[in-house]
This record gives sequence, C-alpha cells and structure tokens, in this order.
Amino acid sequence: MKKIYFLLILLFSFEAIQAQDHLLSENAEISVLTVGPGNELNDAFGHSAFRIKDTSRGLDVVYGYGQYRF
Repeated sequence: MKKIYFLLILLFSFEAIQAQDHLLSENAEISVLTVGPGNELNDAFGHSAFRIKDTSRGLDVVYGYGQYRF
C-alpha cells in the first residue's frame, strides 16, 4: 500500500512541475488594473487585478480574484 501512495505522489509531482513552465520574455509587461467604487454594495470598494502581457509569446491575461456574476 505504501508503494501505491508513493507512486501516486510521484505521479502528481511531475504534473505540478509541468504546469509551471511559463516563462516571460524581456518584453513582458506586468501591471495593476484598478477599478473605482461603484453604486452597489458589492462594488463599494472597487476592485484590483493583475494583467500580464507578453506580445512575443502571445500572452495577455488578467488575474482578478473575487469576480462573480449574478
């Protein structure tokens, strides 16, 4: 049973290593996007997000945690 657990941990550790292979080029830009407060209670304090843009790798993503749709 210990061998099975060891093999599963080893298998998932390789998956985690492969998921981390995104490197940015010298042309990459990282910025903070800030949206001001709104009129509704859930928008009262605004919101911030991170934008990572790397045109040489075709990457343009925004990481804004805490967003939702009603």
